[in-house]
Amino acid sequence: MLEFMEHLKMYNDVSAQKTKVKERAVEEKTRVAEEKLREEVRLSNEKIRISDEKIRLK
Repeated sequence: MLEFMEHLKMYNDVSAQKTKVKERAVEEKTRVAEEKLREEVRLSNEKIRISDEKIRLK
């Protein structure tokens, strides 16, 4: 019975570690996606600014 309990604890520990790794992966993917979106918005705003400047100079 003691051996079974040790195996169960090991299984639970490994499962918890796998869950943490998956959570970190999801957090990293979310961070990268947010960063990409911010960069796209920044580029879009820059394009608008340049377009406005061209119109202003005409």
